[in-house]
Amino acid sequence: MGGGIISSHSARGPQQGRIGGIPGSPGILELSFQAMSRTPLDRLLAEGNFTTHDLVAASPKQLSHKNVQKARKGERPVTDAVARTITDAVNALLQPENVLRVREIFPQYRVDQILP
Repeated sequence: MGGGIISSHSARGPQQGRIGGIPGSPGILELSFQAMSRTPLDRLLAEGNFTTHDLVAASPKQLSHKNVQKARKGERPVTDAVARTITDAVNALLQPENVLRVREIFPQYRVDQILP
């Protein structure tokens, strides 16, 4: 009657074809890719144990959680104005000795796209 259980395991089994070997956990290759794909903004906030909300609250200008999350993921570019606002918020939150510049947080932007 076709009412069988659908298995989440492939025909190769749960451990074949993966590095890591524990079913349901990311493999070593997946973890290293996640570490490499982190944006400078995400690394800065993670190192300081800051959340997206902390950055929004520290912003001297209007900044949405959506724009910060978009910048942290780095999948799609943020506008120049948002990049500047996020940079100002990072400097306000972290209070570094040397003020961070937009290009340090958003290296994917060309130099002629954003002013310091």
